[in-house]
Amino acid sequence: PVPQPSPIADPAPPTAPPGSVSPGQSVAEVEALMGKPSLVLKPAAGKQVYIYKDYNVKVTIINGKVTAVE
Repeated sequence: PVPQPSPIADPAPPTAPPGSVSPGQSVAEVEALMGKPSLVLKPAAGKQVYIYKDYNVKVTIINGKVTAVE
């Protein structure tokens, strides 16, 4: 018999982040779940906005803790 190639599974869609980020998490927890961001904005003292272009996610961090996920 002729060997058949094994089916190739479709990769997960890039819009699905690898982890679930929630308000109150630390920067280390966000990076452990999502990896390094594509871009980090620092619009004000103590405030950072992590942009994950691959997942179309924006994480707002104030004083080291997540305050919003969009």
